[in-house]
Amino acid sequence: MTVSAIKDVTGDVAGAAVILRDISHWKQTEEVLKVNLSKYASLFESAPMGITVTDQQGKILEANLAAERLLSVPRTVHVQRTYDGPEWTIVRPDGTLMPAAEYASVRALTENRLIENVEMGIVNDAGTTTWISVNAIPVRLPGYGVIITYTDISTRRQAEIALAASEARLKAIIENSSSNIWSVDRAYRLLAGNGAFERNVAQWIGRKLEPGETVLEPNFSPVAAAFWRPLYDRALAGESFVIQMPSGLQRDRTLECRLNPIRDAAGDITGVAGQTFDITARLATERELRAALQFQKLAADAAGIGIWGWNFADDRLDWDNRMCELYAIPQETRTPGIDYDIWRSRVHPDDLEVAELNLRNGGDSNTTFRIVLPNGQIRHIYSAYVVERNQLGEPVRMIGINRDVTAQKLYEQLLEDANLELERRVAKRTAELESALHELKHANDSKDAFLNAISHELRTPLSGMLTMADVLEMQTTGVLNESQLRYVRMIRENGDRLLNLVESVLHYTALIGGRVRFDPAPCRLVEVGAMALHAIRKQVESKQLTAQFSVDPLDLEIISDATDLLPVLNKLLDNAVKFTPAGGKIGLVIGRNVDHAAATLTVWDTGIGIAPEHQMQIFTPFHQVDHSLSREYEGVGLGLAYVRAMVALLGGSIAVESELGKGSRFVVTLPFTPVEHKQSGWARSRAMRTGWLACAAYARSRAATRVAATTGLVT
Repeated sequence: MTVSAIKDVTGDVAGAAVILRDISHWKQTEEVLKVNLSKYASLFESAPMGITVTDQQGKILEANLAAERLLSVPRTVHVQRTYDGPEWTIVRPDGTLMPAAEYASVRALTENRLIENVEMGIVNDAGTTTWISVNAIPVRLPGYGVIITYTDISTRRQAEIALAASEARLKAIIENSSSNIWSVDRAYRLLAGNGAFERNVAQWIGRKLEPGETVLEPNFSPVAAAFWRPLYDRALAGESFVIQMPSGLQRDRTLECRLNPIRDAAGDITGVAGQTFDITARLATERELRAALQFQKLAADAAGIGIWGWNFADDRLDWDNRMCELYAIPQETRTPGIDYDIWRSRVHPDDLEVAELNLRNGGDSNTTFRIVLPNGQIRHIYSAYVVERNQLGEPVRMIGINRDVTAQKLYEQLLEDANLELERRVAKRTAELESALHELKHANDSKDAFLNAISHELRTPLSGMLTMADVLEMQTTGVLNESQLRYVRMIRENGDRLLNLVESVLHYTALIGGRVRFDPAPCRLVEVGAMALHAIRKQVESKQLTAQFSVDPLDLEIISDATDLLPVLNKLLDNAVKFTPAGGKIGLVIGRNVDHAAATLTVWDTGIGIAPEHQMQIFTPFHQVDHSLSREYEGVGLGLAYVRAMVALLGGSIAVESELGKGSRFVVTLPFTPVEHKQSGWARSRAMRTGWLACAAYARSRAATRVAATTGLVT
């Protein structure tokens, strides 16, 4: 209803006009519109794809829930942005940034048309990319710009990337394969070929064969075409097959060719895929294996070895002829086949349980058992085997060998009996040796007792006699004539010689008997050398020799036993004086060895020298180069034996260099620190040994202080 005023000519209201209209249809239409609007709002909100609506300036007006989820942007933030604003980070499918001009929404608005299936990646604040496919359409309504819809293609995109990577890997494998790989269509035209195929074909026909060109004539010779056409036809007929053929490029090579039909999605054959690869080496290996197997068979036959197999599924045994001979299987039994029970019936009852247990449980891979032949003869069988397994690791078959070792068992028994007899004889001989050793020990003890008696009964009277000779020589009781004085001197010299002999024997036997104590202490080598040279001064003077002594460095010191070292130098220097003619030279040189790891004491002379054949024997006890009774040089041959034994006790070594007529060099090498030594039960103290040596020197001297108290003589 519409009411309006009615006015007269003067403008005054003269009445009212009322117009009534029926709007029932309008009301119904309005209700329908409201319902539809509600439906579309629900569809907009619940749509699985993202939907965004913009105005003409690109400002986002509305966005549904899916848009919020896909773009990782809340709708409250969404409506504050424009579709091409800098807030968006959008990339192309290749990963590069996509400029706004390429956005589907911008293109739809500027080009005023529908833009479909634009793929892009939306990078959120966390750096994660969501791949979407976008459609955009302009809206021809006042206040609206474009409607943008987008669907999530991330899963498809990941699958495409994985597929592309897989295809790239497969392509790389095919391309880098040494095999020829190619495909042709039903008209024998080349579809594709890998690098090896292209290189070999180019070498064959003189150029590269391009896709689409025929693989028969005229590109290839009539002979080649006649060979390949039937093969392609077989594959085009649906057959997959493998053949061997000679190489067309290298006559001494053999190729294996595989041809398979190519089918489309409907299963129809559209072409042929081919592959050839060189099998020359494999064929050579197979020939070698066959030859090796034949050789092994011959070797097994020559060695009397039987070969067998056991199939677990049916307990069937595969035996060669030698196995049947070992077990005395008659010919009529071999023909139908040998089963497990036949073997079991041959095994000795006492060995059956162990033999079966090893086989059934996969125990020891080799064993020995006895079998009983039909004639009652017992044979010893050695068996070795391996178990074959399927892909699941389950045992399916056992293969092995058998060998008759009866003779070997007999020999082993004979050897065992011989060993027992040998052990009995060894035990008897050991007892005899122990008895002999006991007797030898008793004899050695008797020797020690004898030497001790000599020490007391012989050395003591000699010392007294030499003392009296010294007194007579000094003529303290009266003047001696020239003959008497010569006799006295002869008594003293021969007495000294005998006393030295007794002492040498005693010293050596004490050393080798382990009765010498090793007392290491700091030892200045210059002092030891000076003492040794002082002891031979009279012999040097009497033979008019030149004695030289050098030490480098002067303060050279080792940890050793000076009391034991001094006799070593004394004996070496005494030999140097003894074997050097009058007017010759001797010397003592003390220093370090080449690597400064040890001290060296070298005694040298210009004497008669030693022949090469005697240089290793001179260290043997009682060895004399001249064994005659009329020899020129005195001694019993214990000096160098003593020296070597004592040097070894001190942890060192001795070497000799000599030439006949030119002299000798004896080099003693001693460590700077001593080695460990076991002390004997009869070890004497340093004080006692030093006192004994002093007394011996005193008894040999011609000093007037050595006077027997009983004579009443005073010097």
